[in-house]
Amino acid sequence: RAVFCSFVLEHGGEYCGIIQVSAQLFCINNFHANPKVEHISNKFNKYVRPPNSAIWDQNTTAVHHLSSTSPQILSADPINQAWSDFNN
Repeated sequence: RAVFCSFVLEHGGEYCGIIQVSAQLFCINNFHANPKVEHISNKFNKYVRPPNSAIWDQNTTAVHHLSSTSPQILSADPINQAWSDFNN
């Protein structure tokens, strides 16, 4: 049995940094016969509020449509708290 980790980071550009951290552990049972995904852990999904000095790149944010005024970002914790939550 193999365990996989889906780990995704969204960012706001080179001078903005990480704005979302998502992760989930899962495995695929009966891969060759009748594949079935089994989620091993709850999904971790946390938005991150970059520093006030962050410079958002419009080309990057066009992909995920998040910006400095998005409610998810305005109510988010800074990266050190989000990373601490992920590690616990």
